[in-house]
Amino acid sequence: MIDDKTSVEQTNITKNTQHLDGDMMDKNGGVLATLTTLSASVVEWRELQGKADDKLYSVLDGCLRIVYLCEDEDLKATLLSVCKEKDMKGMDNKGVHLIVSKLVFGSGDKKCYTYAKALENASKLQLHTEKDKRTLSEYLKSNGGIDALIRKEAIAISKGYEDERFGTKEHFGENLSDELFGYLSGLNLMDIDKVKEDKVYSGVCDVKIDNDEFMKKFVNKEEREQFVKLKYDYTTKTFHILPFCVSVADNEYNAINKAYNLHLARMFDGTDMYQRYIALCDKRAEKKKADKAKKDKEMIEELNKFAPL
Repeated sequence: MIDDKTSVEQTNITKNTQHLDGDMMDKNGGVLATLTTLSASVVEWRELQGKADDKLYSVLDGCLRIVYLCEDEDLKATLLSVCKEKDMKGMDNKGVHLIVSKLVFGSGDKKCYTYAKALENASKLQLHTEKDKRTLSEYLKSNGGIDALIRKEAIAISKGYEDERFGTKEHFGENLSDELFGYLSGLNLMDIDKVKEDKVYSGVCDVKIDNDEFMKKFVNKEEREQFVKLKYDYTTKTFHILPFCVSVADNEYNAINKAYNLHLARMFDGTDMYQRYIALCDKRAEKKKADKAKKDKEMIEELNKFAPL
């Protein structure tokens, strides 16, 4: 344990310490003094960070007001002309949130897309309107800042989903995987046009593999779901399943699963499948609210039993 009586002077000089700033260490190289100095610097940094956040939120407030004004197409056209003057290419088909963000923060700012997402979700929440009079700045300060606002998809924000997964592309892909593969074969999924037209028919779903060594890979519950690599042999018209599988128990599974779900979501984005998914999220969200209300009521009833008469 280190206290004031403990000697922690650094008497040896190493490659890591010989170039240390003298202001950061006392004349004897005491570590305790350094820790005190660093702690004081952290306090100062947090104060400056808070002021910087306040200023950023104020700027975003102004950006949101411009976004609302740009519902007037003439004003949006004016902003696009400014983009051309600044040689900002490819903006004609971009949303007004990104246009405003790039014009205010500069097209070279890597956080433009983050700020644009925050503005998009803020407009979905209808902040600073008759429906919700809170400013964007007030909302950010009381709801976890920009990161918390952009974490959800815009549709999840507008619908008020409490579950952060609902409405996300990854969750959409996950539901597609769970539901579609129940009645579609891989060959049918490859015919994306038929899926989009909702003219899909059932295909071969069950393939029996009579190989005990291969089946051993799927005996345990955490290994029943796996990713495998397939290779098609045109001469024999058969698929070769490579023996190196990735199961749920493997560390790499989550990364592959996420990429796969996002891939599925991109394939079906804008289709009737997506609307079905959102309807499913609506039902699940309502059930979650009903379950929570029921639990809250039961808890209040239990607490009232202990209330004094």
